[in-house]
Amino acid sequence: MIGKTLKHYRVTGRLGEGGMGAVYVAEDTELGREVALKVLPPEMAGDSDRLQRFRQEARAVAALTHPNIVTIFSVEEAECESPSARSARSGQAVHFITMELVRGRRLTELIGEGGLPIDRLLEFAVPLAEAVAAAHKRGITHRDLKPDNVMVDEEGRVRVLDFGLAKLQPEAGGEIDATVTAEGRILGTIAYMSPEQAQGKAVDPASDVFSLGILLYEMASGERPFRGDNNVSVLTSIMRDTPRPISESSSRPVGHLDQIVGRCLQKDPSERYPTAEELAADLKRLRTALISGDTSVSGVGAAPAVTAPARSKGGQRFVAVGVSILALIVIGLFVGWFANRAKQRNWARTEAIPRIQELREQSSWLEWEERAWEANDLAAEAAKYLGEDPTLEEAWSAVTKPINVTSSPPGAKIFAKVYTDPEADWRKLGTTPLEDFRFPAGTSRLWLVFPDHRSAYDLVFNIGYKGDTWHYDLQREESVPEEMVFIPGAALDLMLPGIDHLEGLETGDHFMDRYEVTNLQYKQFVDEGGYENPDHWEHPFIYEGETLSFETAMERFLDTTGRPGPAGWEVGDYSEGDDDLPVRGITWFEAAAFAKWAGKSLPTIYHWNQVALTWASGSIIPMSNFNGDGPWPIGSERSMNRHGVFDMSGNVREWCLNGIEGREGRFILGGGWDDAGWAFNDAYAQSPWNRQPTNGFRCIKEIDERPELTTAIAMPFRDFYNETPVDDEAFAFFLRQFEYDETSLNATIESEDDQGDWIRQRVSFDAAYGGERMLAWLYVPKTPPPHRTVAYFPGSSAIYAESSEDRTGQRFSHFLKSGRAVIFPIYKGTYERGDELDSDYPAETNFYKEHVIMWAKDLARSIDYLESREEMDTSQLAFYGVSWGGVMGTILPAIETRIQINLLYVAGMLFQRALPEVDQINYVGRVRQPTLMINGEFDFFFPVETSQKPLYELLGTPTGDKKYVVYPGSHSVPRVELVRELLDWLDQYQDR
Repeated sequence: MIGKTLKHYRVTGRLGEGGMGAVYVAEDTELGREVALKVLPPEMAGDSDRLQRFRQEARAVAALTHPNIVTIFSVEEAECESPSARSARSGQAVHFITMELVRGRRLTELIGEGGLPIDRLLEFAVPLAEAVAAAHKRGITHRDLKPDNVMVDEEGRVRVLDFGLAKLQPEAGGEIDATVTAEGRILGTIAYMSPEQAQGKAVDPASDVFSLGILLYEMASGERPFRGDNNVSVLTSIMRDTPRPISESSSRPVGHLDQIVGRCLQKDPSERYPTAEELAADLKRLRTALISGDTSVSGVGAAPAVTAPARSKGGQRFVAVGVSILALIVIGLFVGWFANRAKQRNWARTEAIPRIQELREQSSWLEWEERAWEANDLAAEAAKYLGEDPTLEEAWSAVTKPINVTSSPPGAKIFAKVYTDPEADWRKLGTTPLEDFRFPAGTSRLWLVFPDHRSAYDLVFNIGYKGDTWHYDLQREESVPEEMVFIPGAALDLMLPGIDHLEGLETGDHFMDRYEVTNLQYKQFVDEGGYENPDHWEHPFIYEGETLSFETAMERFLDTTGRPGPAGWEVGDYSEGDDDLPVRGITWFEAAAFAKWAGKSLPTIYHWNQVALTWASGSIIPMSNFNGDGPWPIGSERSMNRHGVFDMSGNVREWCLNGIEGREGRFILGGGWDDAGWAFNDAYAQSPWNRQPTNGFRCIKEIDERPELTTAIAMPFRDFYNETPVDDEAFAFFLRQFEYDETSLNATIESEDDQGDWIRQRVSFDAAYGGERMLAWLYVPKTPPPHRTVAYFPGSSAIYAESSEDRTGQRFSHFLKSGRAVIFPIYKGTYERGDELDSDYPAETNFYKEHVIMWAKDLARSIDYLESREEMDTSQLAFYGVSWGGVMGTILPAIETRIQINLLYVAGMLFQRALPEVDQINYVGRVRQPTLMINGEFDFFFPVETSQKPLYELLGTPTGDKKYVVYPGSHSVPRVELVRELLDWLDQYQDR
């Protein structure tokens, strides 16, 4: 939308999201002033309900003229002049409101830890209540009063925003469609709702008074009066609890504010202030009393008097009867409470826990992102009734991972929401430091707020092995360059297949552009003679081994009309209305020159990798601009990376500083709008002279320069299609290294435990080398024998774990419940058999070769053991390899011919080479068993085009007996689909 024109309003920037649409800054070209535009998204304009509420907001605010309410100018409908706009295509009506542009800070940012001093609070509260009172006089109920909808402008004046959920009485502007405000629909922000609003009942001004009471409480204490671990418990608290007095929550004197807020928060609307006008009057009396030092003022916050009934002469008898009645009431309440408690416990066991398990097991990756908070909310609510229940704890632990959030300075407010819904309401988690907080597993957005400091945003990929502590050094507002974000220094593993074997280098603290460099920004460089000044072009122009002069190089950097500029420009300029589109069609040299001119630099692959977080690609890629018609304008909040940087996935490819050792290529990462999603994960490089339309960039500004980060990178990429495996004679020689003497197993069952539908046995037997003992876990179903069998090879986490004791059969439950047994060998270098092995990556070393040989012998001895058990049927033995095990599934089945079926989950070809005797390329074509391959489309370890497809196509399995299945997701696929594919394959080949 930025750069587009709606009628005579030219959109110049984005302010954020309101209750009913995005809010932009625009220039009124007729009157020469800045205004704010609230634009209804086109997908919402087709919803008559939302469109009606959007128009309702306009009518509500237009009816008001008050210094503390944002001024509305007009309600408009127009066609966007630029057909390339994503949010407003030519011929499609755009609905928008023009209103006064208010610059300042939201009340959310001003309420510090412990709340506001009483004088400061009243400075805001009185005009706030007066503004709401003015709305009430016009028959308007706001219905969404909260700190985010109250702005304090640059002059210190309170302004009430966002009447998107306002309810109009007939006298305020006519009848409204009943579907907009009908009873039974809960509209608003849960934490600030009145009891009647929370129940979906009709609301009136008394509902706003309740919301103002919540606001006043939070302003005074820094805490909300009604809290809970989830939406359900917050709603329950609103309808049930009486908050403790502010004077107990605040260390500051609050005068008669307790009484005022107490009256606002009455559950019965008739006991509250009937309108905000009376509330404002009491707040002004309190302010006057504080100024005059008179603390004896009476009547403040008092409810209407209630006359007590006259006492009877037979008072003693009535008291006795009253006590008896009271006792009966207490007994009745106790019985009712007990019955209700039993009902709640039954709900927790029979509904909540099964639903949590269902959400986790039957949700795809993207569905899980959206349902993670629902599962956590259910678990938190169930815990209130079950306490420390083992079954609940198991279900809860499966959907959450405890996190810690700290900040410097401490005391920052922490908010979060699901990653895949950028328009969702922020949930307040607490303040820093936040310790051992149950947080949904998966990907979420985090927001930290602290007065006078730049807000910090982040993408939290809450998976156990990626750590559980997030720390934020909050920066003072004036210390951060405009449109850049602070990135703390870190040494992160490179999560880009092809170079992910490289050690991460410490980046040092730096700033990074929040968005990609735009046409408008690049035009400044062009207009200021950027292509004429050699000082900006500090890198030698090497082309096919020859160094070109500055003048010769500049002849390559021309637009379509032969003028200096990006490849797609004309006459040194871009198309009208494209100010905020990323600049594109430029070489690496041009990107580097712009960065030099701007006093910045291009990011190295280490800087880029640190913020992109390709680990979370399964969540990020579906929110990104891939396979599109063109780039998005900057300002979209859909695809967020770490620290509040946007669109590193898709949109335009981003040039990085590093070159490739021995080649002229430069890295250009993240993929672009015309790429497939897997490009986000790929360590892609191309000629620095390339001017494809997808080429763009962003910049960084280093605080601590680190030249070692800029060195050229040795790239182990392999084109597997052009490699030639060894011949059969050489391969027969390779097979001899896996032979061993068939000596006695000396097997023993060391322990056995019942795990419900199956028995887990810890078994040990002699290894095929070194006089060692092997350990394995055997999972035996309780169904009648014989049992078809599956041999498992784990992922690389097995290398780093010290014990396998907690490896229950739950991960194999689908095999076990179908009557199949599973053996889980503890391979050399893993778990209890750990040694110097510290990586699953191949290496051209004897150490790696010897381990592959031992893994093959460990698998063979495990099969020997299965054959020694009469109840095991190994005639159709299946191999099941996951991740690292999937890689080994391209080698071990070519060695061990007793394997009849091959199951590979998230597998691919690895770019790192091994010695020929154990290299994948020499084995994959000799794997001939029926093979099922199940992968994620956005896998960061095994990219689709360069790793997954080569494995599938190079397999020696006949075409009719191999299957390759890809699901949306990263290094995983949805459990339900995984189980279905695995069992269908086994049913087809193992039970035929």
